[in-house]
Amino acid sequence: MSSLLFRLILIFAFCAPTVWLSEEVQDRNIVPNLGWMMARRLGVWNPVKFLAYIRHGCYCGLGKKGDIPVDGIDKCCMEHDAWECDAYFSCSEITCTSTDQCEKTICECDKTFVNCLTKFPEPSVSVIFENNCKS
Repeated sequence: MSSLLFRLILIFAFCAPTVWLSEEVQDRNIVPNLGWMMARRLGVWNPVKFLAYIRHGCYCGLGKKGDIPVDGIDKCCMEHDAWECDAYFSCSEITCTSTDQCEKTICECDKTFVNCLTKFPEPSVSVIFENNCKS
């Protein structure tokens, strides 16, 4: 993979979502915390692998694109979308420590989501360039 493509993917994976999210979501740093949870629990440190989750199925990533989840990972994303963190990491354990009830709820939702993803094999990076949602 070219160095330029890798940089573009890295920028997109970690910067672009904050442009599209509401100010309230940005203030709470929800996307960065969820990204760190995924990195710690799933070992998704590679931005390309992270994008494979973002582009997977109908519900993963920004916006709903269909009615029926295509598989277990997509179902985890659908359930996470139905909710809407301050997290402390100890090895691969995730503990939600915020005293703010809203932040704690978001953190618990993200924790449940990441734990759900661990039940399924990592998605293929090929989904980055295809639409596998059958709406």
